[in-house]
Amino acid sequence: MSYINGAQLSEVGDADNPEDLYWGIIEGIKKLFADVGIVHGGDLSEFNIMIDLDNGEPYIIDWPQWVPRNAPGALDMLRRDITNVTRYFVKRFGLDVDIDEVYNYVVGNVEVREESLEEALEELLGSEGLSELMGSEKEEEFEDT
Repeated sequence: MSYINGAQLSEVGDADNPEDLYWGIIEGIKKLFADVGIVHGGDLSEFNIMIDLDNGEPYIIDWPQWVPRNAPGALDMLRRDITNVTRYFVKRFGLDVDIDEVYNYVVGNVEVREESLEEALEELLGSEGLSELMGSEKEEEFEDT
C-alpha cells in the first residue's frame, strides 16, 4: 500500500481532459472485470474514485462490497457502477456517453455464468484462498446470498 497525493473525484475542480479521465476509469473497471474477475459492488461513484493530483491517474478505492463477476447479481452491480460513474461525468463535465454502449464495451466477450457466491469465490480464489477468506469453519458459517 502506498500514499496517493490525491482527492476524491467529487472534490476535484476542473479536469484537464474529463473524457480521458472518464475512459481511464472505465478501462480500470473493464480490467478488473475481464482480467481480475471482480466487480466493485454496485456502489462505485465519484466518492470512491481518487484522482492522483500529481499525474491525474484515477484510483478506484473502497472495496468492501466487491464480488466475483460470476456471483449472483454481479452484472447488475457492474451496470450500476458504470451508470453511477457515467451519470456523474455527464452531469459534471457534459460528456455525451451512452451507458448501454459503455456497459457492452466493458462486458465484451467475457463469459459470465452465474454461480452461487461460494462457488464464484472458490473459482476466483481457489479452495485454499476461500478457506483463508472464510476461516476454517466456512462450511458451517457460509450463507449463500
